[in-house]
Amino acid sequence: MTYYENLIKHVHAAMNKHPRSPVVMTTDTFEVIASGKDVRKMSSAIKKYGAKGRLTAVFQKPSANQTFIY
Repeated sequence: MTYYENLIKHVHAAMNKHPRSPVVMTTDTFEVIASGKDVRKMSSAIKKYGAKGRLTAVFQKPSANQTFIY
């Protein structure tokens, strides 16, 4: 399985688990480090993991009338 196939699988699972909230994941291990609508909590998690040298990404499942592009 390629990196992008693995990424899509993990992003899809995280979005199904947290359907209405943004999700912050690490890009190497696909670990969900924060979720929810609290932007301060998410930004502190991004800063914390960034200080450790890890990259993060934010994903959110769109509403029914929107399109999500990978």
